[in-house]
Amino acid sequence: MTGHLSGDEKYEMLSSAWVLVNTSIHEETPVSVFEALALETPVISFEDWGGIVQNYGVTIGWVPGTGLEGLPQLAEALQLLLTKHDLRKKLGENGKEFVMREHNDGKFLDAFRLICEKAGL
Repeated sequence: MTGHLSGDEKYEMLSSAWVLVNTSIHEETPVSVFEALALETPVISFEDWGGIVQNYGVTIGWVPGTGLEGLPQLAEALQLLLTKHDLRKKLGENGKEFVMREHNDGKFLDAFRLICEKAGL
């Protein structure tokens, strides 16, 4: 367990990882998912936010309780991405393309301008 990472430490960790495993069972899209995808690191997650994980990783799906009930599926997904190198690489490459296309400065500014217009600013 590394605890909180930021800056160069976070970049080094995410860029050298083969996969990001998001173990949260009740969370909206974490920024770390986009950061990992931008570095061609596919994602395994219980949650799937708008199809992001199913397109660029492996979705476990909702599990009841604390999430421990989903450990077998989590292990299976991890085994898949650690052994299917071509699949892992393709998911990572496609994830990076998605982030670069949909989560960039231009898209942010366009959305911000629209919000300002709707607010009458």
